[in-house]
Amino acid sequence: MINRLFLLSLTVFFCIIHSAIASAGWQAIIHAEGEDLGGQYKGDVTIGVDSESITKSAAPLPPQYSCAMVIPSSDWTSNLATDIRQEGETDYRWIIAINPSGNIGPPSERTSTISWDPSAFDCGSFYQLKEGHDGTGQVVVPDMKTTTEYQISGGNSDQYLTLTASVADEPLIGRIVSPDSDMIIYEGGSVNFQGAVASCDSTTYLWDFSDSGVESSDEEYPGDVTFPVAGVYEVTFTVTDDGKNADNVSVTVTVEIDPGDIDANQKIEVTDAILALKILAGMDISDAIHLSADINNDNQIGMAEVICILRILSGL
Repeated sequence: MINRLFLLSLTVFFCIIHSAIASAGWQAIIHAEGEDLGGQYKGDVTIGVDSESITKSAAPLPPQYSCAMVIPSSDWTSNLATDIRQEGETDYRWIIAINPSGNIGPPSERTSTISWDPSAFDCGSFYQLKEGHDGTGQVVVPDMKTTTEYQISGGNSDQYLTLTASVADEPLIGRIVSPDSDMIIYEGGSVNFQGAVASCDSTTYLWDFSDSGVESSDEEYPGDVTFPVAGVYEVTFTVTDDGKNADNVSVTVTVEIDPGDIDANQKIEVTDAILALKILAGMDISDAIHLSADINNDNQIGMAEVICILRILSGL
């Protein structure tokens, strides 16, 4: 009896393990939809990762269409409707070719919308959408797990997007996807911040903007953040999961005084020109000026700053 129970338990255990392994892959449908002008105006492609690769050819284009989307094969000799890659890689890339205008009516630029279900993606990976087909284009969707669509416009020709998937090598990894590098801005300017997380557990977020005067945020996507005071600030994004695992990443924001803003009040006005003229007249007003407002990098305030300020005030 004990042996039977043991064998039954063992069988159930292996069935559960097998089921978990079998369901480790993921598949996502990318939907495209353009203007309904009487012909084909929408379509789907399927991408994903699984234990075995699967590809299916795309159907031929109909005589009339106002939107079409396919996945070019890796050798660019055919078009696919389904492209499931074999698991085992750390980075995957799919090229999506979309014609947002089609051949119905006179040639014109039209807009199509591509959309997806973020929950279809693997929770332990990062997903981005980039312009172009070589993977080096501008990032247009920095985190596909936090949005559902992207619009693309153009005429009757294929435009290319690259969808990338990066598999995290730790149970919890955070990234700053916006900005994607250190930033230099002027005082009073803003930076758009967005984080991304690869984790299959519930996660909390914390943005620390150092001593910049900006309050911390517990949002994954704080959006545009204004920096009121000049300085160099390390902005840190920290993520923590239910198991108390934590990860953090930082970006540096350098805030400079706007050239010409001699009194550093975040405005360029007549007062700045007057201060520069006083300096040219030999008056000692060093306590009232900021050399970081120097526009020509000669480490002094003079006629160049006066001319610059007057041009700005006159709208030139």
